[in-house]
Amino acid sequence: MTAMTRPLWAMLGLVLAAMGAHAWNLGGEFVFDDFIYIVLNPAVQAGLADWTRFFTDPGTYAGGPADHYRPLVTLSYAANVAMGWGMFGFKATQLLLHVATVLLLYRGLTLLCR
Repeated sequence: MTAMTRPLWAMLGLVLAAMGAHAWNLGGEFVFDDFIYIVLNPAVQAGLADWTRFFTDPGTYAGGPADHYRPLVTLSYAANVAMGWGMFGFKATQLLLHVATVLLLYRGLTLLCR
């Protein structure tokens, strides 16, 4: 294993670990707060018709007054609704976001620890 391929193997291992930890849920259903934030949220169910509202109206996160504000999360939920992939689409998007986060964290730490 050369110095150039070592990071690739490490990233592959991290991707497989992240997928292994979350892939079992791809066939799952909505649970717990998914109903409040996705299923019963009219802003999310409208898809991307008024996507800029997610960045200006904190009430779009939970379909009403909320004590937190997450416009990118709400935007990703609305994008999933707009794509029409159903439950699998929501779960697959979350899995891909977890994998991307792991890879970004790995890259950041390798640059930090040089």
